[in-house]
Amino acid sequence: MKLKHWISLLFVLLGSCLIVISLIIVYSTYPVRNNIDQTITNYFYSSRNEVISIIFYIITHLGEELVYIGIITILYYTWDKSKAYKIMAVVLSSTVVNGLFKYSFKLERPNQELWYKGSEETSPGLPSGHTQIATSFWGSFALLIKKWWIYIVSILLVLLIGFSRIILAVHWFTDVLMGLGLGLLILAFFIEFEDKITNYVNSLATRYKVILSFLLFIFLIIPVIVVLPSNLVVNGTQVTPLLDMLKLITLFSTATLSYAVEKDFVNFNSKPDKWWKYIIRVIIGVVMLILFYYGLKVLFNLIIESVAWVGIKPTLDIIRYALLGPVLILLSPWIMQKLNV
Repeated sequence: MKLKHWISLLFVLLGSCLIVISLIIVYSTYPVRNNIDQTITNYFYSSRNEVISIIFYIITHLGEELVYIGIITILYYTWDKSKAYKIMAVVLSSTVVNGLFKYSFKLERPNQELWYKGSEETSPGLPSGHTQIATSFWGSFALLIKKWWIYIVSILLVLLIGFSRIILAVHWFTDVLMGLGLGLLILAFFIEFEDKITNYVNSLATRYKVILSFLLFIFLIIPVIVVLPSNLVVNGTQVTPLLDMLKLITLFSTATLSYAVEKDFVNFNSKPDKWWKYIIRVIIGVVMLILFYYGLKVLFNLIIESVAWVGIKPTLDIIRYALLGPVLILLSPWIMQKLNV
């Protein structure tokens, strides 16, 4: 058996054990958290100081959605577009899985009075999304790079991001444990099927890749519509879990559709021939991301105010995320090629 199969088997065993242990700890005393969760949370809360809190507050923001979108975008333009897309697929798939589990369990987080100031969380606790998605992102990145120091850095970042959720008291220990477990299972799937899926998709004509993109959207959207609530009031704030997930799935689907036709329309080379072109590409990519992520948000808010119709906001939000796919995969690379950078 090849080394990668042993690694995937190890991830399956370890991930499964972490998930089972988490569930046993939670449900052995639920709904009272009179277990290791409460003990660990109370310990770190009582020993928390401002310097440590600020450091981990910064670390925890490394696990935010926009950070991953930005990093993947830069990797697409300056490293390897195929591998960057694979990382994006792993991360967004992991995000969907995390949302399905969160709203299936619907378990509470630690008391909001314990949260570090500035922390804003509106979703259920189990499993930790930051931990799971960090595991998926940095794990897939390290597996594609295949350098020992990247493995070390990736492991440290995953552990630090997971630990930050406990330090800031926005997650229980078991939330982080289960997030890590699910992340490892997703990485095991990635290890086993990455080559097979890549070879199969590459063998298809463009029209079949387009069809697969639409099928992917349907495959992801059905369980999300069934499981996730459309509206909730959490800590006095109205949240829209279903809409938030629909936006990410829309981004994933339009990015996949754009990637399917990219070779026919752009055929972007992600490895420039001069060092300064890397810098120009990053600048163009960041500007386009800010322009369409934040710029359109401002524009759409002005439209909503002008027509006095708040009900149109969900539609405009989905349009904004839908445009990000072709903008980042097709338009930005096309601009770079026209500028010869």
